[in-house]
Amino acid sequence: AAGPGADVPIPAAPASINVTAPVQHGSWEIGLEAAYVEVGNSNFQYAQTQENSGNSSDSIFKNHDVEPSHDWMGHADVTFNIPGNGRYVSLGFTHFRSDDSDTTRSDAASNTGRSIVGTPFSNSVFTNSAFGSSFSSAPAGDYDYAKGSSENNYNDVDLVFGQKIDVGHRVRMKFFGGLRYASIDTRDKGTYTASNTDSTGTTDVTDVGKIKIDFYGFGPRAGVDTQVNLGYGFSVIGRIAGSVVVGK
Repeated sequence: AAGPGADVPIPAAPASINVTAPVQHGSWEIGLEAAYVEVGNSNFQYAQTQENSGNSSDSIFKNHDVEPSHDWMGHADVTFNIPGNGRYVSLGFTHFRSDDSDTTRSDAASNTGRSIVGTPFSNSVFTNSAFGSSFSSAPAGDYDYAKGSSENNYNDVDLVFGQKIDVGHRVRMKFFGGLRYASIDTRDKGTYTASNTDSTGTTDVTDVGKIKIDFYGFGPRAGVDTQVNLGYGFSVIGRIAGSVVVGK
């Protein structure tokens, strides 16, 4: 460590990397994609139950909701490669639909055990005891059966213009920008059934509540696709992109 250090050669300059726009003839491309996805932040709480052993101090309340499961989403696009230096225009369409449900039961003829005591809808529009008129066979606030269902629909249409850039011989980048139209429709429904006993016998009374949400909007979209060629016809492709959609 105390002796003179050996001479260190200066490293050679790295080989230059060419960044070019590919020269292309006019041509068409068609793309299809399938993705297995799940809707986020869309749980529908359709009922609340109370479970006790006859002592109100022992009551346990539980919320019941419909949690969306994974489902298939499809995307199709058509691209025209403009003759010249790597420019293109692309029109794409994406569609997704999910339909899920959940159920819970109670013992409406008993003051103990599980009771359905709450829903997300206005009490005044419902028929059952605590939510409207009284039934002779059911304690206040009880339904025998509750079912929640949730349907989600998503569609978007993209029109973007892009520029291809080659970095060396293995990397191609596609910068793009344009417009997106999106529509998001959500249908949540709660169905509640109670037994009504009167002089004519026992009949089931069903109450239904629905929540409907529709959104439509336009906005700018931009991003970049990167393709790394591995050889023998295989590539690794990644995308960073985003949209800001404003609507009603």
